[in-house]
Amino acid sequence: MKILGVTAILILLLASIGLAEDEDTTFVPPPVDTAIVPPPVEDTLTDAQKAMASFEERRKLFQKEMEKEPRFDLWSFYDSIMNWFTSERFNQRAQLERSWFHDAGDYFRFDPSYFIIDRQSTPLRKTVQPFGLTGDRLSFVINGMPIDPFEHVIEPDGMVDLNDIPTAPNHDIYLMPGPIGQLFGGEQAVATLVTRGQELVTTTAESAILVDKGSFAYNHVRGQYAKNFTSGREIDLSIGYRNAEGDLFAHQEDAYHYTGRVYVPVGDNRGVRAWGWLYDREGSFPVRPATGAATPQRSRVDRNASVSYEFFNDNNSVRNEVGYEMLRQASDMDHLFMARFAYTGKSLFAVREWLAGSTIIKARLDGDYLECETGPDSFDRYSGGVNLSLARNGPGWRFAVTGGAKYDEDFKWLPNGTAALFRESDRGLAMLSVGYTERAPTMHELNMPYQQTTIYAEGTDNYADQGNPNLGSEKQLTGNLMLEYGSLDNSTNLSITGGRITDGIDWQVRELGNALGEWKLFMPINGDIDFADFRLLNKLRLKDFLRLNAGGAYHYLDYENYEDKPYQPEYQLFSGLELHLYWPQKLMDLFAYGEVVYAGAYDGYDTTGLGEQVIANVKFSFRLKDFRFHFVIQNVLSTTYEPYEDYIIPGRYNYYGFTWDFLD
Repeated sequence: MKILGVTAILILLLASIGLAEDEDTTFVPPPVDTAIVPPPVEDTLTDAQKAMASFEERRKLFQKEMEKEPRFDLWSFYDSIMNWFTSERFNQRAQLERSWFHDAGDYFRFDPSYFIIDRQSTPLRKTVQPFGLTGDRLSFVINGMPIDPFEHVIEPDGMVDLNDIPTAPNHDIYLMPGPIGQLFGGEQAVATLVTRGQELVTTTAESAILVDKGSFAYNHVRGQYAKNFTSGREIDLSIGYRNAEGDLFAHQEDAYHYTGRVYVPVGDNRGVRAWGWLYDREGSFPVRPATGAATPQRSRVDRNASVSYEFFNDNNSVRNEVGYEMLRQASDMDHLFMARFAYTGKSLFAVREWLAGSTIIKARLDGDYLECETGPDSFDRYSGGVNLSLARNGPGWRFAVTGGAKYDEDFKWLPNGTAALFRESDRGLAMLSVGYTERAPTMHELNMPYQQTTIYAEGTDNYADQGNPNLGSEKQLTGNLMLEYGSLDNSTNLSITGGRITDGIDWQVRELGNALGEWKLFMPINGDIDFADFRLLNKLRLKDFLRLNAGGAYHYLDYENYEDKPYQPEYQLFSGLELHLYWPQKLMDLFAYGEVVYAGAYDGYDTTGLGEQVIANVKFSFRLKDFRFHFVIQNVLSTTYEPYEDYIIPGRYNYYGFTWDFLD
């Protein structure tokens, strides 16, 4: 560019010299009449204003350059399933924007089919029970990657703490009831949380920051950045940091989340894809604060990574991928009670996907090695799997099937499969899925050594837990029917989910005693479970001023080993209302949101009569372009209640913060 500029100047100089030689030098121009010729205009812009104008001009040129289409349109079976077997009708993103969320457990707050227990002030622990079921029965596919967080806590229940799920990379959020989640990579036939990052159609960068600050020195900051390049390179990065001091002494904690997705092309139709998740959590774990029980220190680590090489054929109809995955998880507790466990895993996989008209087919082959450390002992497990999936897309009825089996050296063949029908139009939606899956117990559930110690306040060895080497595999046969009539904003939705879980794996507590005292023993067992869930939701929108979402769910649960299992309410209710006003003089949107949550009666391990409390929450916010400030009051009625026995919510919790999309 500099050479071209110099050349142009030289040409102009030569031309002016030539013109000067041809002029009549005897001509004398008349004097300038200052009365009719205006004086030269002075530049009144300051240096700062000139710099700003120059910056704005460069920004517009840069923006125009960035809005080019990406070089190469990548596709995959997963992308197609996300586009054709999900719907904005059950995307939770709009609901979250109207209300708020502190963690992934809040994704489920608007659907009363999911029972949430939130010990929130530290935050200590938040669990989600699909259709009221306890145990490990919820899968997580976060931005395309299945993850399975692991932690062993005192009074174990087998469930995942939803504080351990990354939230920054999640733009679209879908709660997939029943076995249809297997199409997206979930391992359960009960329910699956599926999320997707910001879908980019141009090379314009997308980024955001979300900040929350609340009661008991709670701070949570999350940031996300995504960009596609004209070269075909893709980047999707996120970070999250959370800390809190809690409502009692020595209840503080710190947690970090890092996620990353990168695609680098190495040719016209091939490239390298990588994904990673890093998580670290340090803090305390008060068991039953109201009774003065133990508060051991906890430590959590997750290290997941995957790298693969993919290549397409010349006409972009066949996609092949080979890759390697690694896993490192650790869960430590340090007190009179010592619980130190770690998983180390390695996996090789190969995938082939191809297009056949409107049908997409996927074949996958896996080989895995997993090692489990349970304190002084170490155990390993070799396994492998094969899976074949087929989906027919397009308008009208769509269907998909997936089937396969996993081979475990101790439990042999563990089959799985599901079939799904899906149809959506402007007038409604219909979705039906039936499926089966069989899963082996974890090595932690099988081999955890027996330990008895003092946890509760009485001063004797009153708590124990251990694994169960006699556990068998769990078989889940389930189905779901979802029907919705109406538009996206004004509709009625009915969802029915149920089935039978044979030899279901659940943690059982037994009261034991001898001449030296009494204690509780927690141990995993097998037992049959029949369940059914009926959920009805209604949405109403009055122009852009009012939005209402209300519904309820009834849970039917029949356990072989329990007459009344702890922490399982029979029914739940939810109602949320948002008001919106636009302030044209200030170009500002004003919002007010309120919700009411109610759960029926349920019992703890010792305490009866929990639940049956009306919990009301409100939020006030305003939005100015890409900036939105919010102020949240949880439990606005200052109701004293116990979501978990001997963990008392004393009253209101206040939060404030903002969301800023600053590079869009």
